[in-house]
Amino acid sequence: MPNQHYPSLFVILNTHEAKWQRLTEDRAEQIKTITYEKEKFSDREGLTESSGRDSSRGGATDSTNQQRELESVKNIVDIAKKTAVFWQAEKFVHLVCAVPKELKNLVAKEFEKVLPGVEIKYIFGNYTYVDQGKVRELFRDSLKFIG
Repeated sequence: MPNQHYPSLFVILNTHEAKWQRLTEDRAEQIKTITYEKEKFSDREGLTESSGRDSSRGGATDSTNQQRELESVKNIVDIAKKTAVFWQAEKFVHLVCAVPKELKNLVAKEFEKVLPGVEIKYIFGNYTYVDQGKVRELFRDSLKFIG
């Protein structure tokens, strides 16, 4: 059956960008792209200064790192919600997500919340900058592992 894998939803993401593609047998169609702005921290924000003879500046505080982590989580939650909207708007056969390996657990947790019971195939890597040809190639490669 030639159409058993199509149409499929392919999501490419990192913490600050997401692209949704609708894949058919003969093409990859961009559904939407979102780029989240990174919060900017001032040169002095997050720096600590110690007093005493060897006064020196330290690196970013735990607070600054926590702010960045919260920003990333917020973006992933938003990406998961938008993915659920696209998934429910059309009868897709597969959902494939290309994500940096270090984000897999967070992404899987948030996607499971909004798409319970949906089987998601993960491809690891930061592919937000690839062209449509590479998107189709990545998807075809993922089919090897989809029953």
